[in-house]
Amino acid sequence: MNIDNTKRGTYVRCHRQYYLDHIKGYTSQYGSTALRYGSTWHGMKEGYYAAIAKEGWNKTTVITAAIDKGKEVWEEESIGKQFNDDYRTLENCMLSFAMFVEHFAGDEGLLEVIEPEVPFKLKFILSPSEKGVFIYLAAMELFFTGKIDLEIKLNGRYWVTEDKTTGQSLGLQSERLGRSAQLIGYYTAGGVIFPEPPEGVLLTMHQLNAYKSKVTGNYGNPKIDFKRVPQIFSEADKESWRLHFLATADDIVKSIETNVWDKNWDACYTFGRCPYYNLCSQNVPLGEENLEGFITREPWDVLKGRKEPKKGELK
Repeated sequence: MNIDNTKRGTYVRCHRQYYLDHIKGYTSQYGSTALRYGSTWHGMKEGYYAAIAKEGWNKTTVITAAIDKGKEVWEEESIGKQFNDDYRTLENCMLSFAMFVEHFAGDEGLLEVIEPEVPFKLKFILSPSEKGVFIYLAAMELFFTGKIDLEIKLNGRYWVTEDKTTGQSLGLQSERLGRSAQLIGYYTAGGVIFPEPPEGVLLTMHQLNAYKSKVTGNYGNPKIDFKRVPQIFSEADKESWRLHFLATADDIVKSIETNVWDKNWDACYTFGRCPYYNLCSQNVPLGEENLEGFITREPWDVLKGRKEPKKGELK
């Protein structure tokens, strides 16, 4: 059983969404401009830091590598989907990246890039007491999988680096993400796969938003900003995360074995309308939905890519 942060978060949000997304592989033909922009931004960061790790801080070379990778991701995310385009364009993404490089120009000589996009697959070793509590996990192998955006050294210490894009206040987002299960999980993973336990998570956020004129219907000049916040976690945080992860994984296995995928009605409009609303609102038995407007793809797997994941155990 492989559980990554996306699968964990989807199941916590709504069991039925987990089934439709990660079991059946349904995806809407209407794409999300926010997700496409975020994926493109991550692509640019990957290209940028991969070039730095390979060739050093040659500004022309690394920026070209970033833009090329971003364009590649944008095209991949756009294939086969329709979008209601807004200010989250490829052009604004490239503009934002140029501003990001200038904003963090002091990284050169201070920040040592070890490796971008670090995949991992870590096996949970359950104690006898945990097996007694999480009965659906007791007889199976459970793996925590994921991909750390960037492994760096800063002042001689290792850090996990995670990138996020948002249209909301960076102050609010830094507080919210400070309690993110993803960041605590990646910090825990770093303690297994890095040569030394990481100091913490260096959260780098990019804000992009723009106001739409009620008169013309056009978007004004975008607001672009950045913030980098260190997040430090304790052993108690790690223990709490482990309990949450095991409890969620146990519930997922229970849903699979019982084929019970209940809807969370409170999540239908969390961060906007759920992409599976049109399927759930049909109120027909599971498997009898009218799939008009949806396509079937291979279910999400964070480990798909060029690199072999780093492995270890979580005891």
